[in-house]
Amino acid sequence: MNVEEPGLRFKWEWLPGDSMRSPELAATFARLEVYVEDECVTLVQDEGSGSSRRSIQVSLYPLAEWIAFSWWNLLANSRPARSRTRLSDRHSLRSSGDGFLWPDLSIVPEGSSTRISWRPDRKHAPGAGIRYLTFGDISIPSRDVSTSLSSFVLAVIDRLVEQDIRSTALQEEWAAIEQADAEEIEFCVAAARLGLDPYAEAPKYEKEILAAAEALPASVLPTFYDAVDPDRLDETLSWVSTAFSEISAAPADTEQLRLLRGVMATAKFPTYDHAWMTGWQQAKTARRAMGYSDTARFELDAFLSGMVHDGPQHRIRAAGQSGADPRRLVIFSRAVTKRSERFTLARCLWHQAASDDARFIVTDSYTDREKVERAFAAELLAPAAGIRQLLSIDAEYAQGEDIDLVAETFEVSTTVVEHQIQNQLVGLG
Repeated sequence: MNVEEPGLRFKWEWLPGDSMRSPELAATFARLEVYVEDECVTLVQDEGSGSSRRSIQVSLYPLAEWIAFSWWNLLANSRPARSRTRLSDRHSLRSSGDGFLWPDLSIVPEGSSTRISWRPDRKHAPGAGIRYLTFGDISIPSRDVSTSLSSFVLAVIDRLVEQDIRSTALQEEWAAIEQADAEEIEFCVAAARLGLDPYAEAPKYEKEILAAAEALPASVLPTFYDAVDPDRLDETLSWVSTAFSEISAAPADTEQLRLLRGVMATAKFPTYDHAWMTGWQQAKTARRAMGYSDTARFELDAFLSGMVHDGPQHRIRAAGQSGADPRRLVIFSRAVTKRSERFTLARCLWHQAASDDARFIVTDSYTDREKVERAFAAELLAPAAGIRQLLSIDAEYAQGEDIDLVAETFEVSTTVVEHQIQNQLVGLG
C-alpha cells in the first residue's frame, strides 16, 4: 500500500506478524519505505551482510499512534525550529519506539511550510542489526505533510478494523481529533504553539489562553503564542496590549511610510521556493524605490522611531502598528545595541511596507513569516551587492577586518554580514 502525497511518502507491504506480542502490532507488521521528495529515508545497511536496502520491517501501529498523540504539535508547534539539538519526542519519529528502530527524522512546522530533516546512524544499533544511511533537510508545504500523516493513520486504522481490532489507544485518540469542534481545534492549536500538550498540559493555562484570544487581533495571536512563555502569559499579554495602546495614541507622521507602502503595493513579486527569497526581493525593491545605492547606509529614522518599555518576555522584541493607519513609533521590550535595534526596526519596516496586518509583534520565533522579516532586514540594511562591492577580496575568503569594515559601513552586526555572504554570495561567483 502507499500514501504518496507530495513531499512525504509512505510505502508498505503487509507481512505476517505472528511473533508480535500484541494483536495491534501483529496486524500492522509490514515492510515500510519512507521518502521525502525523492530521498529514501529508510535506506539501511544490514549489519550481517553489509548490504543495503530501502525498507525496514516494523509494525506500523507505533508510528501511527505517535502521529496521533503528537498531532497538534506536528501541525503547529514551531518552537523546536529554534534549536535542532533539543527536539522533543513530539517531533522526532524515532520516539515512536515500541522496540523498533525508527529513522532519526524530525518534523517541525514553520508556518505554511514544514521542515523535515533526518540523520544517518554512525553505527549499527545493538539488537537492531541495521543503521540508517541517508541524511536530508527539506521544507515542504505543511498541508501536504498533514495530509500524508493523516492518510497514513487512517490506513493503519482501516487495517486494524479489517482484523477486527478495536478500541485501541490509536483509534480512541484519532476519534477525539476527528470529532473536535472549531473551538476545541482553536484551543489545541494555541496550546501546541505554546509548546504544550493540549490535553495533558494546556488545561492549566486555559484561562490565560482564552484571555489572549479575546484581547489580541487574530493576525497577532499566532505569533504571540509562538514566542511567549506559558508561565508568563498574563504579564506578557499586558505588556503587548499596553504597547499597542501607546502606539495607537502616538502621532502618525507617516508620510515616508505611506510612500514606501504604496511602492510595495504596486510591485510584482514572483513566487519563490523559499520564504527568505521573497524578503530579499522586497528589500531590493524598497531600497531602489527610496533611492539608495547598494553601498549606502539605509536611514531607518526617516520611517520609524523606537522607545524602550521593559517587558517580561524578551523573545517578543518589539510591537508596532501598520496597515491603513500606521504609526512611526515602535515599542521595544528591552534596551539593545544600536546595531541590534536597527535590525529589529528593519524587521518592523517589513510589516509597515509589505504586510496587511494592522498590528504586529516582532519575535525570536522561526516561522515562514520571521524568515521573510529577517531576510528583508538583512538585505535592506546590508545588501549582498553592496557587500560584494565593499569587500577588497572574494566574498568566499572574507573574514575578520574585511567583515568588520563592511558591518561598520552599514551599521549592522558582523553576523548579518556573514549570513549575507554565506546565503547570497558564496558559490554564486
